[in-house]
Amino acid sequence: MSASVWIYQVLACILVIFVNIGCCQNPRHQSLQMYEKSESYMLLCTDCSQTPLIQKSRSQEHCARKCKMKNVSCRAFNYQRHSKECHLLPFDRFTLGVQKQANINFTLYEKK
Repeated sequence: MSASVWIYQVLACILVIFVNIGCCQNPRHQSLQMYEKSESYMLLCTDCSQTPLIQKSRSQEHCARKCKMKNVSCRAFNYQRHSKECHLLPFDRFTLGVQKQANINFTLYEKK
């Protein structure tokens, strides 16, 4: 009987470890944790050679997953809430010629 109690204690410890390291978290929310969020801002670059890639998106999390894809050069993205558009940006605020502009229709996400 003490052996079965010991097994349950080990299983409980393993469960606590998995929850603490995030194995049981929803991966959709983890995708946004890699970004610094600026509400009501967007990035613009008039001097940059690469232009933003604009795509329809279901959510900010969906944009973050698109930005993370290896075939896309993406360092930040502007998410437009009303039209649900994702502007994948090949630049960030540290790129020469980039301006951070206030715009209530957008939320800016930059990689940390």
